[in-house]
Amino acid sequence: MRFAAMNFHYVRHTLLSFLDDAVACGFRDVELWAASPHFNIDDINFSMVRHLRRELVARELTLCCITPEQCVYPISLSIQDKTMRRRSMEYFKRTIDIASALSCPMVLVTPGYGYFDRPHDEAWKLCTESLSELASYAEDAGVVLPLECLLSTTSNVLNRCDELAKMLQQINSPTLVSVIDFNQMADTGESVKDYCNALGDSLRHVHFIDGMPNGHLALGDGGLPLDRYVQEWKDAGYDGISSLEICDRRYYHEPRKALERCVAWLRTRGLMSL
Repeated sequence: MRFAAMNFHYVRHTLLSFLDDAVACGFRDVELWAASPHFNIDDINFSMVRHLRRELVARELTLCCITPEQCVYPISLSIQDKTMRRRSMEYFKRTIDIASALSCPMVLVTPGYGYFDRPHDEAWKLCTESLSELASYAEDAGVVLPLECLLSTTSNVLNRCDELAKMLQQINSPTLVSVIDFNQMADTGESVKDYCNALGDSLRHVHFIDGMPNGHLALGDGGLPLDRYVQEWKDAGYDGISSLEICDRRYYHEPRKALERCVAWLRTRGLMSL
């Protein structure tokens, strides 16, 4: 199985320290949370892209996915405000261009949200239009778009795996695939088995983290039934990459310790080799 380190909880440290720690902890794949101060999409030029490529190559690291910040920043593919939605489309297209330049195969997208006091159908329609356009753009660039559900407090468009399956079916693009995030999944009472049954071969990426059920915690620091998730995942034959999306502020001072805790958890279960 392939696991990737992710840099979200290194937000108070340099990106290069994250890359060094990823190598030291035994990772060969990384997922880039693209945000300030590490790699803000709106500030990046292609000289910076070339620099990042050199740093990855020097460490023999593979960039498996770029996940641009899209929950804290004013980004939403489903918002009724035309200016914000246009900015959001430009933001994701720029990310796709950067991923292509870095030979990164995936850019993770989320539905964003529509105004909560407006009909759900409005946001759904805008989301399908936005994702259809992005999928076409990404296909031309040779980049795949894994689509992730969000918590109901964040999005009123996609929260459950059946809604995610419906969106993929409606858009019907080979470029648009699906993601499991264990925290989002647990929040709705769903399981890995539910996701695999609903999404089948479209399931291409996993955010493998612990929680209570939320929190995006290091493995073993929460209360999720991770061993059961792993077994359901094995039963479904999932063979993609899983990223450790650790986000909680408790890890900001000593982020490497959180990575080491995850590696220890995975190794005790034979999921990550020495």
